[in-house]
Amino acid sequence: MTQTRVPKAAEILAQQLRQEILAGQLGPGTGLWSEVELVASSGFSRPTVREAVRLLEAEGFLEIRRGRNGGISVREPDLQLVSRSFAAMLTIAGTPIRQLFEFRRLVEPAAAASAAQRATPEQRAALVRAASLGPADETATGMVSFHELLTECTGNELLRIAMLSIHRAVSRHAPKESLTGDELHATNQAHSRIAKAIADGDAERAEAAMRRHLVAFERILKAQGRLDSPVIPPSSWAGVSAATEHY
Repeated sequence: MTQTRVPKAAEILAQQLRQEILAGQLGPGTGLWSEVELVASSGFSRPTVREAVRLLEAEGFLEIRRGRNGGISVREPDLQLVSRSFAAMLTIAGTPIRQLFEFRRLVEPAAAASAAQRATPEQRAALVRAASLGPADETATGMVSFHELLTECTGNELLRIAMLSIHRAVSRHAPKESLTGDELHATNQAHSRIAKAIADGDAERAEAAMRRHLVAFERILKAQGRLDSPVIPPSSWAGVSAATEHY
């Protein structure tokens, strides 16, 4: 017979609070009761309340501010948590760069077309500025930022969350790209063409420009013999602490 695990008291309380947050009863920025008040209202012990709050803090639902003006409040959803999960899964699975490009070729041309149709005038201008880098600013990190900004222009929240999470998960890989100055410049020129098409509202041109850009970049990594290398090698986690981990 399979034994059913009985949840701990802290997990039960955490689930109750989690449901209230997800149901919209406790919105971002809402201050919760103090620890003492939670004990009184929930009927759970102080250690149980403390553990439940820490569970929800670790999940990104709550923020704990310590000190005289501190307290417990509901926090805004944090993409960092999703990106960290993506990064961990890609690392453990040993997902190769080849598969990342397969995914990007399927999704990002369509995202560029969507951005051309839906971006606000302010977003179009920001995208053009992001693509207008000088030679001294042409870095792999800057190139990733362009793609992140483009996802903001799609007007599709699901696409934005998925693409931002993945881009941030692999951004730790981007600074290690062995691109020459000419290759970085060519990438920036491709970004400029994509941004111009989006600014002009030309979805077909934006989609085609993005597809050409991804194919060209994949060709560079193929020439380096890197397409079967892991997107995020296990070695990239060495020396990463909770204080320095960013996505």
